[in-house]
Amino acid sequence: MTVITELRLRTVLVVALAASVLCALVGVTGSHAATPAKTRAYVAIGNTLAGPLVVNNRGYVLFTFTKNRRKQNRCVKIKGCMIDWPPVTTIGKPIAGPGIDPSLLGSIPYKGKLRQVTYAGYPLDTYKFAASAESSVTNIGIKQFGGPWDALTAAGKTIG
Repeated sequence: MTVITELRLRTVLVVALAASVLCALVGVTGSHAATPAKTRAYVAIGNTLAGPLVVNNRGYVLFTFTKNRRKQNRCVKIKGCMIDWPPVTTIGKPIAGPGIDPSLLGSIPYKGKLRQVTYAGYPLDTYKFAASAESSVTNIGIKQFGGPWDALTAAGKTIG
């Protein structure tokens, strides 16, 4: 290997490492997560590595807590749960993107004018620590706060 080729390879590796660290930091800060909505939430069916699933406008898989009841969020009553699993919130009716059945998309009261988005009656959440939209599928079935977190199909069926 020539010195120039070795130097290029090292440069590529350093850039890749820096990008990985940056992605991890972005995931840890939750920049992709649902922050208090100032507008209507957007929900679509995305082609993920786990198949077509309910995702947000940035392609991150959206989750539902198996301890939830339809149209009732139990995570809100568990210390720390809402920090790791921020709710998908909206002001007004959420927007049904491609693949979403508008009759399955709804919302439940959350805080003040904010509402938590639901699909097939299941309250939707993001995962604060997902490093990227592509890798967010690895969080399907994570067991935290007393139960697993599942993803949803276009038909509103849970997978975990």
